Amino acid sequence: MHRYPPPYTAVVRPTFPPHPPGAVGSMPPLSRPPVPAIRGVPPVVGSVARPTIPIIPIAEKPQTTVYVGKISTTVENDFLLSLLR
Repeated sequence: MHRYPPPYTAVVRPTFPPHPPGAVGSMPPLSRPPVPAIRGVPPVVGSVARPTIPIIPIAEKPQTTVYVGKISTTVENDFLLSLLR
């Protein structure tokens, strides 16, 4: 029996490099470097010289009163300015 050639060439999947051993998407475990310290004794850390910060007393701020509301259009501008002073 004679076969006709297919109208399109066969689609070949691209090859991918093999995965490294282990779970996909996970990082390989890293070993921690040894820490030279004696167990039970805290490490000795030299004190860092810090500049002294002068203590400045907080200045007393004057109290401010805020009025919230609508001001009528009939109120004169000079009257409002006298209240704000």
